[in-house]
Amino acid sequence: MNSREVVEVQIGRPPRSEVVVSKACHFDLPVVTVVPPHLEDGTPFPTTYWLTCPLLLRRV
Repeated sequence: MNSREVVEVQIGRPPRSEVVVSKACHFDLPVVTVVPPHLEDGTPFPTTYWLTCPLLLRRV
């Protein structure tokens, strides 16, 4: 599985932009991704960093 596929499983839908992993866990799975300021369709996206790890999301 590549990072995009893993993020899709983590967030429960296909990512709406390119996937750039900012931080990975010790299993080499994405934890945080960097999202560009505009999605592929031009829609503004104000969140720069996206927490994708389901385990950490439960702790927040």
